[in-house]
Amino acid sequence: MYSKLLLVYALVVVVLCGTTHGEKKCKPILNYMCKFLSQKGYGITNMTKDAYRASIGRIEEFLPLFHLKCANEISPFICANYLTLCKNDRIKTIRPCRSLCEKSRAGCEPLMRKYSFRWPFACSQYPSESDGECFKFSDVNNESSFKPENKTQKKHQVEGQISGTVGSTLIMECAEGYVVDVQNVTHSNSECCDKLSKGILTNFCHNKSTCKFQNSESTFGAHCKGKIGTVKVEYKCKKTSNKKKSC
Repeated sequence: MYSKLLLVYALVVVVLCGTTHGEKKCKPILNYMCKFLSQKGYGITNMTKDAYRASIGRIEEFLPLFHLKCANEISPFICANYLTLCKNDRIKTIRPCRSLCEKSRAGCEPLMRKYSFRWPFACSQYPSESDGECFKFSDVNNESSFKPENKTQKKHQVEGQISGTVGSTLIMECAEGYVVDVQNVTHSNSECCDKLSKGILTNFCHNKSTCKFQNSESTFGAHCKGKIGTVKVEYKCKKTSNKKKSC
């Protein structure tokens, strides 16, 4: 009897685990800098929100090279390096190939040196194409490469995030027809209450497409007890309602 119960339990575990695994999918790339990879069936594995934001932040550091196109391979390489790429609903992460790094370096390193920057990647640490599956330039083509963003779209499609030290002036901006919607306020090295500060900014930025404020007691009030510290504000751009009120 006991052995039969164990067998039933094992079957239930297998079914449940299999179902959970099957629900995982290779998610589409939405950020404009790397969205071109989606045209070839690439996506990203499950990343936490913080990890995704950190990766996007690192990719943005190389945006000038994307625009200059010092190498055809630079945008595919940087995107593949910082995002956990996968393909066709396969959860296995695909790393960039060594050749992708080497060609990117050959094209962009001279330009970076001109402005006193060094190439930050050790290409020898990436797998070669003969070592197995890796992301290479032939997996994409010149037509599916980085295209500059539409700045008007970015302001209401991508979550905004700003931060500043005590006394600094911060600006949250949205495109015409969109208003600032404060999502979260976080203080560090201060006595400020995050929830109270969020309420203050929510009221201050109400129905504004551009919200400018100073990280000081004049903005956040006496609840900070004179210790302001650093503030980080996360916001979205919310579409305004153009409906006119009837008399």
